[in-house]
Amino acid sequence: MRGWKARRQDDYDVMLFGAHKVEQFARSEKLMPLSHYLRQRNEAAVKAVQSPAERLTAFRALAARGSPIKIELVG
Repeated sequence: MRGWKARRQDDYDVMLFGAHKVEQFARSEKLMPLSHYLRQRNEAAVKAVQSPAERLTAFRALAARGSPIKIELVG
């Protein structure tokens, strides 16, 4: 009898979770077209590109903190 009760409780928990997620989705902000999200992603990627001077500064900071980094000019 305890197994039956536990199974019924599990079924109830799963249904309650599903109902909660459905309502959460219904109340959430509607999705924009895919092009909107791709544009944001591309703009963020462009901003994330470091200049050579920024890279050199970052590597020098890592070396100053004790990282085993050898910085050489290649060209």
